[in-house]
Amino acid sequence: MKKTLSFVLAALMLVTSLLAFASCGNTIHVIETGSETGTYYGFTNMIATKLNEKADLGYTLSAVSSKGSKGNIQDIDAGKCSFAIVQNDVMSYAYGGTTDMFGGKVIDSFSVVGVVYQETVQIIGKKTLDANGDGTVTVDELKGKRVSIGEAGSGVTINAKQVFEAAGMKLDLTDTASAEKNDVIVSYYSVKDSCDKIKDGEIDAFFFTAGVPTSGITELITTTADIAVITLTEEQADALVGAENSFYTKTALTNDIYACIEADKPAIAVSVSATYIASNKLSETDVYNFTKALWENVENYGAYAPQVSAMKLENAAKALGGVPLHAGAAKYYKEAGIID
Repeated sequence: MKKTLSFVLAALMLVTSLLAFASCGNTIHVIETGSETGTYYGFTNMIATKLNEKADLGYTLSAVSSKGSKGNIQDIDAGKCSFAIVQNDVMSYAYGGTTDMFGGKVIDSFSVVGVVYQETVQIIGKKTLDANGDGTVTVDELKGKRVSIGEAGSGVTINAKQVFEAAGMKLDLTDTASAEKNDVIVSYYSVKDSCDKIKDGEIDAFFFTAGVPTSGITELITTTADIAVITLTEEQADALVGAENSFYTKTALTNDIYACIEADKPAIAVSVSATYIASNKLSETDVYNFTKALWENVENYGAYAPQVSAMKLENAAKALGGVPLHAGAAKYYKEAGIID
């Protein structure tokens, strides 16, 4: 009886609190992120907290954990959230309906708020893959090797396919078990599992897309002697960057990022961009207020130094992969002089 009474009282208190909150006329806009242990969640939760404290948005932001870029876009389309942070390549696939990631469906119910920082397509492998002994391992040297291309259905798998295509290699995501259709032996692992598998000798290399340095990879390099960062050639990177509606930028990975890279031989990579998007149902005013507050409070974002230091207003409207800016974001960027 006491337990039942306590439950009823708790429920009444919750309802009362919600009614009181609603009576204040306060709107909550949910921002979907990624897993609670990932950068997307921590970074966006920090920003939401700071903007709620410092900015006059006209509403409250609530950062919530989620399944990541693909799920975030699907949830915006379903009306389950207002904003989200996603990889710009994944949003391009959704908007154009150009891959099987979204079943060929076009999802155009969202627009871009702005690019916030770069996420690099990292390829990590064993030093013993260096067949010609020149001190570097290239993508071409992965032919016939055991390679994890990220978790099934993730944006990393598409990144891997495009990198292999730029290197003239085959990767058929519809039939990865076929030796005839693939130039590598494919597996699907998370970055944590990939680090464990490469240490145990079960794979030779793996792909992972994230901001650098990535803590799991730094730990792998520190604790495992024969790890290398695999490099693209200049020609391969240029092919990826120069493609129509490209969402890639060229990136140099240096010794100060990962100690296994030789000081005079940076690894060439490409990067996508962590990008905020908004539902097209949101008003120009609501998105303008978020965009303005996002960029005019950068000095208040003390945590997540690598990502915060990478935030450049001049890059906010670049490499959007054919997805338009939301009218509210465009208004702010015009005022800031970064678009016409």
